[in-house]
Amino acid sequence: MNVVIYRMPAGLNLSKPKSRCPKCLTPIRMRHNIPVFGWLMLRGKCFDCKAPISFRYPLIEATVGGLFVLLLLWEFASGGANLPNHTEPPISGLIRLVSSRHSGTLFSWYGWHVTLLTLLLAMAMMQFDRERIPVRLLMFTLIPALIVTAFLPKLYLVPHQIPGIPFADASVPGASGSFSFSLSGPITGLTGLLSGFLVGGFFGLIAKSVTSPSTNGTQSVRNLAFMGAVIGFFLGWQAICCLVLMTLLATLILLICNRSQLLQLAGITLFLSSLLFILWWRDFQHLLEMAIPLGERLTGILLPLTILLISTFVLTLWVKKCPSNETLIAAAPDQEESSEPASEQGFKPDLPLPNQSGES
Repeated sequence: MNVVIYRMPAGLNLSKPKSRCPKCLTPIRMRHNIPVFGWLMLRGKCFDCKAPISFRYPLIEATVGGLFVLLLLWEFASGGANLPNHTEPPISGLIRLVSSRHSGTLFSWYGWHVTLLTLLLAMAMMQFDRERIPVRLLMFTLIPALIVTAFLPKLYLVPHQIPGIPFADASVPGASGSFSFSLSGPITGLTGLLSGFLVGGFFGLIAKSVTSPSTNGTQSVRNLAFMGAVIGFFLGWQAICCLVLMTLLATLILLICNRSQLLQLAGITLFLSSLLFILWWRDFQHLLEMAIPLGERLTGILLPLTILLISTFVLTLWVKKCPSNETLIAAAPDQEESSEPASEQGFKPDLPLPNQSGES
């Protein structure tokens, strides 16, 4: 994940050359490249020259692993208790569900949502580093996902439900009879992508208008529009409606506590909002159901909104205590002052070796 966050915006190859220490230029050994454990074995320092390694690297690695485990226990092991328009199977528990006939459907939803959150985390950190989110990152993810939705339209728990769009429910049985091709999935994804792109871009424009004019706001607007498009594609336009409420609340905290960092932290708040939305999706979906009393609908989302507000507040305090040009990345102690952005400072074990990438 750290390699993707740094190398993709820089236009570098993800696999070659190998990671190295930027101070002594020694390639990182394979046993020291194990996520989290490698950093712990090294005690946060380069094995050869003892240059400090930023805590950000194991933090992101642990976050990715935590996402997989959290959704596995919360969504899969519960039989999809958090998902809307879904009836939980009569059995529960991770071991029983894996061996049951419900495992295929639950695992497809689990993989779909983990893919979304992992992608959003990478995009959020690129926005935090004030880097441009590359279009190829979206293409590598959305094009295969669009093809998958044509054969697995049930990945969308809430279809687009837009009247007047032709062929929304048209399907062509597969030759083997074991699968079918349907336009319902791609239409749901594309309508969500468009709505998310517009809402994300509008949110970026608002954030840009209330931050410092010196901030590179145009790039941030583009990044937030891309993040909104990805959320809408994976979850549908209805999810965007609920995420607007969550994003506004998080933005309010950012404006009160750390207005100058609004654009930088906007991507992380979108990631947190999406995570909490998925975990409490059924309760958020009830907001759109008028048959349920308003008090009951609001009670169901009180906990995730509280978690979002507290986590956003803690995030602003953490960033505010860091130097403005370093934020979460620790600079080397003998590093001179630099005007480079945060993503270009500190220890970067995912940088390519000189002369191996054709650059000096």
